[in-house]
Amino acid sequence: MDMGARVRASNSLVEALVALARDYGMRVSVPDELRPKMKGSSAMAKALRALDALPHTPTRHAREAAEALGAARARRDRGTPA
Repeated sequence: MDMGARVRASNSLVEALVALARDYGMRVSVPDELRPKMKGSSAMAKALRALDALPHTPTRHAREAAEALGAARARRDRGTPA
């Protein structure tokens, strides 16, 4: 895979993370190693800034996922099949 393809793939992953974090209202910290990439006008910089700006305000999706996880754990602990 050439460098351009790797950069595009990285951008896509960060953009997908932004969308998921926004949908679930979950704050995701940008690692210190990526903070220098937040400068400028590249797609990666914009996506990282968007990720960094998201507040931690869990949405209905997050609450439903938490409830589903709790139910699955309860079934597992009882030995009940999913």
